[in-house]
Amino acid sequence: GYLDEITHIPNQKYIYYRFETYLQSESKEGIFALIDVDGLESVNRQYGRHAGDEILQKIVKEIQANLRVKDTLSRWQDSTL
Repeated sequence: GYLDEITHIPNQKYIYYRFETYLQSESKEGIFALIDVDGLESVNRQYGRHAGDEILQKIVKEIQANLRVKDTLSRWQDSTL
């Protein structure tokens, strides 16, 4: 599937698909950015993975509240959105 089980946003597989589609399109307008959540590994070790998952979910919610309709937020891997 294309959805991340923890954050419920598109996953890395989806971004590969979108990037491939982007490269094949006539229009090359867009921005790809990676956001790394520093310290998430420490939170997972100290408080458990559930706490880290909650932090990711809150960050995703905050970012989604500020995206445009045409923007896509996805989870690349572990602590990278």
